[in-house]
Amino acid sequence: MAGGAGVILGLALAVAMALAVVALLLRRRVRALEAQAAHAEAAAATHRGAEAAERARAEFYREILDTLPIPIWRRAQDLTLLFVNRAYAFAAGADSPAEALIAGKEIGADDAASLARRARNTGEALSESRATIVGEDRVLIEATERPLPTGGLVGDGRDVTALIAAQDEQARLIEAHAEVLERVGSAVAVFTSARHTAFFNAAFTELFDFESEVLIDMTLTEMLEDLRARRMLPEVVDFQAFKSARMADFQHLLDVREQYLYLPDGRTLKESIAPHPQGGLIYIYDDVSDRLALERSYKMLDRVQRQTLDALQEGIAVFGEDGRLRLSNPAFDAVFLAEGETGREPHVSHVADAARTVLTQKSWRDGRDDLVESVTNRKSTVIPVDTRDGRLLEIATAPLADGGVLLAVYDITDRLAIEQGLRAQAEALRAVDRLKSEFLAGISYELRTPLTSILGFADMLRAGAAGPISPRQADYLDDILSAANAFIAMVDDIIDVAAIEAGRTSLERASTPAAEAIGVAASAAAARIAPLPLNIAPSAESGLIFDADPDRLRQILTRLITVAGQYARDAATVTVTAKSDGDWAVVTVTVGDSALPLGLSAGLEPARTAGASIDLNLATRLAQAHGGDLTVERAGPGMLLARCRLPRGRPTL
Repeated sequence: MAGGAGVILGLALAVAMALAVVALLLRRRVRALEAQAAHAEAAAATHRGAEAAERARAEFYREILDTLPIPIWRRAQDLTLLFVNRAYAFAAGADSPAEALIAGKEIGADDAASLARRARNTGEALSESRATIVGEDRVLIEATERPLPTGGLVGDGRDVTALIAAQDEQARLIEAHAEVLERVGSAVAVFTSARHTAFFNAAFTELFDFESEVLIDMTLTEMLEDLRARRMLPEVVDFQAFKSARMADFQHLLDVREQYLYLPDGRTLKESIAPHPQGGLIYIYDDVSDRLALERSYKMLDRVQRQTLDALQEGIAVFGEDGRLRLSNPAFDAVFLAEGETGREPHVSHVADAARTVLTQKSWRDGRDDLVESVTNRKSTVIPVDTRDGRLLEIATAPLADGGVLLAVYDITDRLAIEQGLRAQAEALRAVDRLKSEFLAGISYELRTPLTSILGFADMLRAGAAGPISPRQADYLDDILSAANAFIAMVDDIIDVAAIEAGRTSLERASTPAAEAIGVAASAAAARIAPLPLNIAPSAESGLIFDADPDRLRQILTRLITVAGQYARDAATVTVTAKSDGDWAVVTVTVGDSALPLGLSAGLEPARTAGASIDLNLATRLAQAHGGDLTVERAGPGMLLARCRLPRGRPTL
């Protein structure tokens, strides 16, 4: 029993040990299972966290995409929509992205699927613009489909309506600017940043003698070389450096640069180079040759005028609209700036005050305010003043077209002296005229009285009142009567001429036919020169009429023909012709050979009678009284050539 008990005890111990081992193993297994369960729980938690993070990330991206104002979408490989944002749903006309996905709404309908298909097949991003209705507005959307490396496509759509409108507006603006630049007178050329011509106007082609076809897309280098070959650029020592500097302007020019180009043909161009807002440069050229020549001419004229003013003895000054002195010459300064410098562009009041030391106190006091008023109020006036050295000045003001006033100072001392002398001379002439009138009145009485007595007694003797007379005595008495009558007629003519010159007798003009007047004068001259032989050959232009006093005209022609008869040799012919010459009637009286050279230079050769010079003098005075003249071109023994011009009358209808 003891052995059995030991066995049993051993078995019990073994069983206990086994149970202990089993329990240990079970505890280890439990711990392993617990660790595994904890690991699994941790992995699950990590997975749940990753899923939550992914969901949060997806939600974050979705919120971002929904916030964006442009439509964005995702397509599967079969082009079905997998995702759209709110902007897409609004553009497609859906209330929500889910509605747009369920309904499969596309922006642009069939065009959208066609673009996505082409992008998927080519594997490249493609874009196109399509018009659609968004809300109530018609907009232009530029849709882009981009293939993804993992399959499918992502797309976006941008509203380019405003951009296209802005581009159209810009195009219209550029076109308007081009039209304006085409019309301006300046030569304009625009070069792109690549140095090619982008624009040029007609003035540019005309200025540099280009053909429009040649300038299209021409580079600046080509243009410079062409202009140099035609000598339309300034002569430079190093042309390559000149050209390189022009090329460098495209990178370094920031502000407008202006310079003058002096061409070999004598022209001067003003060149303005400025950066173009869209890149490149704009060149502007103006031909300023005429303007520079005008400026040179103006400056030369200004210097000449300045020297002319300085050389004048009269004082000249110009005041501006504000009454300040703008210009003056030394003669003016000597009077009004005698006290020295009165400041730059002094006022007229200061100028007038400065003349106080030159003018007399009375002249300065009386004329100072008038001078200031005439300049400030732009009035024309003349102010006489006296100087302290005894001169008399005249200050004249006249308004100018530019708002200024011209002031001139004249020294009229000598002029007044001359005027006084002329007045004295005129008074003396009036006294002489009175004496002449008195003389004429006296000579008329003193000469006529004895002549009347002589004629009376001679006529009584000729009539036999004192007894019979012999034939020889009768001839003597006839000569006495003829000479006395001729002398009375000459005295009457002298008195008439003097009366006309003195203004006491007026001419009574009338239309007188030339042929009739010459015929009457020829008969009277023949009677006056008798018993000397006188052959007269009158000739008058048909229809010619004198506008003269008939009696004075008869006296002129009679005395002229009488003088010609006195110069004529025996049996010589006196030729009298009358012709029209514009508003004048010219009477020519010729004796002898009129082709002989002119020999009369001063005075007349002695005539056969002493009355020739008296007759010519009276005829000349009467012709001048009519506004005409009488000239003797040749006179001498046996020949005479005289011309008398008298006003021509118009025939009455």
